[in-house]
Amino acid sequence: MQTGGKYPITRNSLHFDESMFQMFSEWARDYTETHINQKVILYQVDYIRTNTDDLYGETQAEQIKYKSPIELPCRYKIDKSTNEAYTKSKNARYKQVGNITFSVFEETLKEYKCDIKYGDLVGVIADNKTLIFFEVFDDGKANFSNTETMFGYKRFYRNIKGSAIDESVFNG
Repeated sequence: MQTGGKYPITRNSLHFDESMFQMFSEWARDYTETHINQKVILYQVDYIRTNTDDLYGETQAEQIKYKSPIELPCRYKIDKSTNEAYTKSKNARYKQVGNITFSVFEETLKEYKCDIKYGDLVGVIADNKTLIFFEVFDDGKANFSNTETMFGYKRFYRNIKGSAIDESVFNG
């Protein structure tokens, strides 16, 4: 019988329990962090040092203060870039980097003593000269679907999504 926690999870206890969950989690984390070896650089908004407007709680982008960057092991995927137009005539065009989706283990976040929230920034090293920045628009905290849990038992990672930002907004 499983122990610990206010609500013991017993729905899968015939073939899957907490010890198996821990074992599979460790295997998945080891594979991701040692074999895949992808990383993002997390820039968390420092809400204590960032001054906000008293009336609406807003801040100009250049006034946002960030905590020290953290290199987080994860698994990421950057969507295909899009070709957009500034005008309806589509004469003035630009190429926009696609959105990022990255998966990070809950244990990794605990180990690095960090959390990822809406508005935080992540950087991905594209090549030796390029660091691409994304702003988090989905922090993955409310994901309890079967695809984001281990065999429907419980969640062990978060899928976080971000959209590319212009270098003029943040340059590290």
